[in-house]
Amino acid sequence: MNPPNGILLTRVLARWGSNALPALRHLADHSQAEQFVFEAMATILQKPWRSMLPASPFGPLSSLRMSRLRRQTGRPMLQPSSDLQIETDAIASELVDLLNIALRTLEDISVQDRERERLLSRIAALVLALARIPSPVGASPVLAVIASPVVGDRTMVDAVNSLLDQGLCINKPELVVRLCILWDEMAAHRWLDQSRAYEFRSLSHTVLRFPHELLPNPASHYLERWMATAGSYDVEDRLAADGSPEGFLLLRQMLTMSHGDSQRRERTAYSIVSTLSSENWAQFAEIVADGTFFGPQSHLWYLVDVAKTVHATVGHRLEAVVAILDACARNGSRGGVSLGCLLLEQMHASDQAAFEFATRVLGDENSALEAEGVQEFQRLFFRKQQLNGPAYRVLPIASNRLRGLVFSIAASRSRLSDAAKTLLCEVEEERRRSGRPTDEPRHPDLNGTVRLADIFCSEATLPYPR
Repeated sequence: MNPPNGILLTRVLARWGSNALPALRHLADHSQAEQFVFEAMATILQKPWRSMLPASPFGPLSSLRMSRLRRQTGRPMLQPSSDLQIETDAIASELVDLLNIALRTLEDISVQDRERERLLSRIAALVLALARIPSPVGASPVLAVIASPVVGDRTMVDAVNSLLDQGLCINKPELVVRLCILWDEMAAHRWLDQSRAYEFRSLSHTVLRFPHELLPNPASHYLERWMATAGSYDVEDRLAADGSPEGFLLLRQMLTMSHGDSQRRERTAYSIVSTLSSENWAQFAEIVADGTFFGPQSHLWYLVDVAKTVHATVGHRLEAVVAILDACARNGSRGGVSLGCLLLEQMHASDQAAFEFATRVLGDENSALEAEGVQEFQRLFFRKQQLNGPAYRVLPIASNRLRGLVFSIAASRSRLSDAAKTLLCEVEEERRRSGRPTDEPRHPDLNGTVRLADIFCSEATLPYPR
């Protein structure tokens, strides 16, 4: 059969769905079933997972997104629901039997060359189909075959990718070594044509999806060559779609390799946030605390989307939110303060939570905080109510303890007093436009001796110097 015809038949059968499975199971014994039957069965059995994808169910990154979905739901090598698993396992068992028959026939030395080629083609088709079917029945037979010289390199790489996409953890050192040797052979070429370059990019990602302790070289060795061949954006997209713990570590390495390129750093930082999960939020808190996430020249506009993603991903885990806010406070820079305030804003945090965060950040011992960082607290005195489209209404909220803390800093002679005075004036100006909360006194410290007018009339709050 002409290969394009097989592709068209597979797509038509996939649209037909599970109703096509009985006919395909009947055709599985056909001598030419490897042309399209096995692939069509695997495609149909993957449809329940594809239907759960939030974005387009097809495309170059859809398999990686399905892999991430399997890990999140705790169902590697399984269907999303148990009621689909019985039929899936039965089909996988039938294909395993066909694979064993083909392997036994191949061992017969009397088999002619043409028949041997057909058997090898059938074995490759069965291996690729079983690797894609969400059933643990086919995992061990597939691993055994691809570790042998029966299948070619391309079939081995495709089968390994399919098993990894299904969430299977492969810890076979001999298989890892074989793939790394293949990678070394391709990397030795100074130039690769378009087809081989695509294969090399796919192989680079495959190698880096294994546990890094199994690799014969540091992960950075493979990552740098992959980036040189594919470009950092393509690498980031693949790692972010996969969302695995290994992918998070690689994105962290890419962040340190940005070398002052603020645009590249921001894109990598957002890719890191898109991989946040219950497995790596502690690692994310580490790179926030030590400043790796922000960088020396990073702009802060993208942190709005970062805070939204962090809240949507781990906002339901109190220990994760507390750890990330603590990391922002320990970082102490404007970027850390901005991310912490944005996250508190997303959470609609209480005045007490905002006060505790500000107490840690605005202390004299925080030498990393610049005056501009104090202004980030302004957003905690208001709440934006979304209206139609991009429009929103500014609603004042009372943050009395936070406001009292800022006032005490403004009344002092610390290095942040001028910045605190400016913040108070900006809040008061917005209060006159949008109104004052009923439970907020005009003076932040009713028992204090410093007048509010003295703060508003100081040189730090005047638009022009005296």
